[in-house]
Amino acid sequence: MHNAFLAALAIITLSLNLVAVVLVWASTRQLDVPNERSSHTVPTPRGGGIAIVLSAFAGLWVLWHGGHVADSLALALAGAGGLVALVGFLDDRLNLPALPRLIAQLAAACFAVLVIGGIPPVPVGGTIFVPGLAGTILAVIALGWLINLTNFMDGIDGLAGSHTLFVGAAGGAMLIGAGEAGAGAFLILLGAAALGFLMFNWPPARIFMGDVSSGFIGLVTGTVAIATSDSVSLWAWGILMTPFIADATVTRAMRVILYRDLFGAHRAHVYQRLSRRWGGHQPVVLAFWALSLGAMLPLALKATHHPENGWLILGITWTVAFAAAFLLGAGRDDEEIPSA
Repeated sequence: MHNAFLAALAIITLSLNLVAVVLVWASTRQLDVPNERSSHTVPTPRGGGIAIVLSAFAGLWVLWHGGHVADSLALALAGAGGLVALVGFLDDRLNLPALPRLIAQLAAACFAVLVIGGIPPVPVGGTIFVPGLAGTILAVIALGWLINLTNFMDGIDGLAGSHTLFVGAAGGAMLIGAGEAGAGAFLILLGAAALGFLMFNWPPARIFMGDVSSGFIGLVTGTVAIATSDSVSLWAWGILMTPFIADATVTRAMRVILYRDLFGAHRAHVYQRLSRRWGGHQPVVLAFWALSLGAMLPLALKATHHPENGWLILGITWTVAFAAAFLLGAGRDDEEIPSA
């Protein structure tokens, strides 16, 4: 535990130093200029999330070199994570077309799922379900969606960093408690890197995360979740990530139903709507923390301790969350929401 604390402290320090360097570089080369679809009002450097990526890779190398992370998981995280981060970095600089970006992300997801051996058997009620080929295909699609939804949810100061810190710390602790010390330590170090980044990204942000790390975060957290789901059930992982999954999924579904441009920028996510209604980003981020610590964490722990009932706990949680996202106007423009 002492060594884990020192490692986390080192990752926080590394992340802080890297963000400071990136901040100086990006402030002159890579500014996110506000437009009518932005949730910020002043030009702000972007791409600071590369500090999270580099810090995470540093932590992964130390854990793998020490024999704490299996070769297959390390290869999946490094190979697929590196590809997603590279695509995100290029997208930040060149604004890549959507189709080649999606193809690369799905290729990374496929690589990760195949390298870790697909989905382990899943407890459903009193039986054990073996996913097989259909489960592998579903895992690739789900991982590809997780890459993208994490990117979609990185639209206000401090939110994606808070999600990374929460999932990293909570998921890492759950894994360590279940005997998956190496994978758990990696997630905790990922959370520590996010904490270092949040020092600069907390509202009002001095630097933005950028696509370089938002997709990377979705990829690595999803890969660890799949790889360790025989220790901490997929139901528990789904619960931990509920705020992001519900908001992004309902928003995208409503955009499809309403024939909106799927690839165009918008401000129709629940978190964006709430930031306008509540007059800033910080109240939304604090609400995220209250929801995550007050509801998601206890429910995820319940699903972990009772994996045979995890599907039911997840189902109820998602039903409530998806309904709430719909009622809060996910996917719809302001003029389409009746006034209170």
